[in-house]
Amino acid sequence: MFKDRSRKKNDPAGFSLLELIIVIVVVIVLAVAGVFIPLHSNRLIAASNKLMFDLRYAQQLAISRQVPCGISFSTNNYFIFINTTSTKAIDPYTGENYTIDFDNIGELKGVSIASTNFGGLISFNYMGVPYDSVNSSLSDDGIVTLHYGPQAKSVSIEPNTGQVKIQ
Repeated sequence: MFKDRSRKKNDPAGFSLLELIIVIVVVIVLAVAGVFIPLHSNRLIAASNKLMFDLRYAQQLAISRQVPCGISFSTNNYFIFINTTSTKAIDPYTGENYTIDFDNIGELKGVSIASTNFGGLISFNYMGVPYDSVNSSLSDDGIVTLHYGPQAKSVSIEPNTGQVKIQ
């Protein structure tokens, strides 16, 4: 009528300590490989996206205000300007000057602007056409290269249209 539910010595009752340690080690290795390594590229992707949106914002400012607007670049930061580099645009979210300093933004810390091929300043005319630092329209794609450690990503601005893409 009643069955004997006691375990026999040969019947495994659970996991051994060795099996648990192996599982924990595998989980830790996967977590390190899957979380920490892509964080580097995630910062670079986030910085590239931010720059792409800011270039589009500068272009839209130029079109909507019918005056030249653009971005001036240095090693770790850039700012959006209206008409001349002495008139910084106002960030619509903060109400302060629209300056992006990678070292002061936690998720972008460590990203740097490695190079530009248009003299460190790009502006858009009232039709959204991009111009370089000597006020000549771009003849080739304008390229901004961002670095984070050994990795690099480029943001390009097409001549004539000003279309912005991440490469």
